[in-house]
Amino acid sequence: MRVLGGEAGVWPRERREQMVERRLGEHGGGGREGGASGLEAGGRAADRLARQARRHRVQRRLLSAAAARCELVQLKLVKKVIELRLVERVQVRDGGYCWQPASAFLDTGNQHMTIVDTSFAKRHALYSPGASIFATAERWTTLHGVVPGATSRVPVVTIALEIRGQTYTIPAAVSEMQGHDLLLGIDVLRQLFAAGFTISVGSV
Repeated sequence: MRVLGGEAGVWPRERREQMVERRLGEHGGGGREGGASGLEAGGRAADRLARQARRHRVQRRLLSAAAARCELVQLKLVKKVIELRLVERVQVRDGGYCWQPASAFLDTGNQHMTIVDTSFAKRHALYSPGASIFATAERWTTLHGVVPGATSRVPVVTIALEIRGQTYTIPAAVSEMQGHDLLLGIDVLRQLFAAGFTISVGSV
């Protein structure tokens, strides 16, 4: 049997402490020094995480500010696009299925239906009483006030109308007017408002 330190099988205290410190050094950086090194490393890691968190917060604020600026610009652009004038240039499909330019007055007081000028309708084969093909009305309706103080019975035809990229197929009364080819009524304006359009106050 081996004798170490005077007693059989017993390691001297100094030897045991050296062995313990060596093993701690292998696994944790060595005794008190290893613990201090571990704390220092942990502090550095915490500082690094804190800096990263601050950078992320700054980046999020910058992105939020940029997104807000973009949204404001988009709203301004959209406002310019959807703002209608009281008199708009539109297109109407003629009897030969071709688009023809026309001037249209947006009449918010017209609660009945859109009206097409008689001359415009005849010129573009929408309704022509003397013709053999386009002389038949789909139905008739009564208009009040197109001519101030007068009531008239007029024909109704179906037309295709394009305004600001929006296309509508609508019934339209045919009547004599002065100044514009069409008088857009609430039947068209309601659809334009639903699509996000507004009428610019005081614009012509």
